[in-house]
Amino acid sequence: MAISAGTKPLVRSKEGIRLEGAKVGDNLTFNRFYGNADTPETFSAKDDTGALLSAEDDTFGFDFGTSPQNDLTLSFVVKGETSVSEWVSYEDGETFKRV
Repeated sequence: MAISAGTKPLVRSKEGIRLEGAKVGDNLTFNRFYGNADTPETFSAKDDTGALLSAEDDTFGFDFGTSPQNDLTLSFVVKGETSVSEWVSYEDGETFKRV
């Protein structure tokens, strides 16, 4: 299922979860599917304070790690910055913390 009005789409999966991500406007938006769910939870990426993560119009990436904590790493250029920054989530993308 594509993210409406999304650009630069990506899909990543790990046992029991599939994430579809795309850039919608300045925001990074995700569809999250658990198990064999047909209907996703759709949300925009936020930092650990609850603020939306805004991105420059560049490619972004995300992928699941291999640690037991089920980490998800997100890489993108923050709006107003010029270099790629790394973010991590331990909540299946619910919130991210800059590393």
